[in-house]
Amino acid sequence: GTTLLRLPQKVVDAGVDAITRTSMLQDFSSGFWTGAQLACWNNDEKPWSFFPELSIYLRDENASQSFRITVEPQLYIQYILTVQETMDCYRFGVSSSSGPLVIGATVMEGFYVIFDRAQKRVGFAVSTCKDVAGIPVSAIAGPFTTTDRK
Repeated sequence: GTTLLRLPQKVVDAGVDAITRTSMLQDFSSGFWTGAQLACWNNDEKPWSFFPELSIYLRDENASQSFRITVEPQLYIQYILTVQETMDCYRFGVSSSSGPLVIGATVMEGFYVIFDRAQKRVGFAVSTCKDVAGIPVSAIAGPFTTTDRK
């Protein structure tokens, strides 16, 4: 398994571009996005307001339908360590993959996930275990038909 959400490089690049264009992070180090550097904030601040929610559309058992799982930044901007007792440092919990989508712990922590090997399917339900001040950090929507997504 993996802890990160792993996406094709083109998807990671497009996501990072969208985040930096629409937030106050235009001058953010590129090393943060590639996993080479941590980003640190005063420990009385949290970085969540700088980042958007992320959504992934997954195909339903019925191939003409899909559903959307959404995670808040509290899941994919991951606390790593405290420096000099004043700075909390975080990593970007998304990385590129040369293969298919990998939904790691970054996403799964926000859901109850059921692996049905016999039927070769995965089920998701919003977890009540992972929240911030009683507010869930994940959501599920759908099903959507292929015409809904246009």
